[in-house]
Amino acid sequence: MNSYFALLPVISATLCVGLGLFTLSRNYRHPANIGFTFGLFSLAVIEIGNALVLSQDISHVDALKGIRLALAGETVLPVAWYVFAITFARANYMEVLFRWVPALVVMAILSLVFILNTDSPAFISAPVEGLDLDFFFMGPTGRYFYIYLIVCIVMSMVQLENTFRSSSGVQRWRVKYVIFGVGAILAFYIYKASQALLFSSINVQIIPVISAVTFISVSMMALFIVRHRLLEVNIFISRYVVYNSLTILIIGLYLLAVGVVTQGITYFNIPFSYFFSALFIFGALLALFVILFNASLRRKAQLFINRHFYEHKYEFRDKWMESIEKIS
Repeated sequence: MNSYFALLPVISATLCVGLGLFTLSRNYRHPANIGFTFGLFSLAVIEIGNALVLSQDISHVDALKGIRLALAGETVLPVAWYVFAITFARANYMEVLFRWVPALVVMAILSLVFILNTDSPAFISAPVEGLDLDFFFMGPTGRYFYIYLIVCIVMSMVQLENTFRSSSGVQRWRVKYVIFGVGAILAFYIYKASQALLFSSINVQIIPVISAVTFISVSMMALFIVRHRLLEVNIFISRYVVYNSLTILIIGLYLLAVGVVTQGITYFNIPFSYFFSALFIFGALLALFVILFNASLRRKAQLFINRHFYEHKYEFRDKWMESIEKIS
């Protein structure tokens, strides 16, 4: 592996710790800041483990310790980012937090169970010493963990989408870069988890991609958080928004596409560079989220659906949207 790739986890870990400490220093009592900081710290732990794996001339035993440290960091992701997702920019964040306490307790227990099993071969194992260190093999516990991780990340992304869709004007400008940054990181971990489940292994070549994605996303958030204090926003989430989330549909279509593309690559024996192809997928997903959250495109899509599939229903909101569309 290129030695330059080995620097990426170190840089990303440093950036995560720095932004986490800065965020916590602004208001260490706000649950959104706490969740955001611990989410970044968990990413830093993952990056430290990844740095160990990418170290040159490392033994299989030490590389396995590194990947297990990275997995330990991943077990913290569900709780930390869900706390952030349900409280970020919410006007009634304490009420929402107390409502989700039972779910957070269950997440914490499951995360603790998985973190205590990261040393088990049933979770992950390395190739026999002497063979190339290209893959780490997932056991049944590891596969259960990645199913759990996908479910929790989807829950977090639904909450972030609800926050974004309930914002408008200046509020939307102040939250969108944080939501896109966190959403991009979480979306890529869905990609990693889906690959691990699909092949029952973790490809070492995905590690520098993870670091690159983390660095790009955290840098984007850091730029706007430090300059504009973007965590200090209050938004009310309406029921209409909650009932119309697109996140689950997007992720479902993505997982279907992953299976189709993987089978196509295998069937046609297509050569590709893992790093750049995975990075391209990340960029495509990020662009997809930006397009889907474009207010004008969403309005046109809603009007199209209402005109062609719900012609028998009269909705004042739909008629008002149609009038606005004609005026604009």
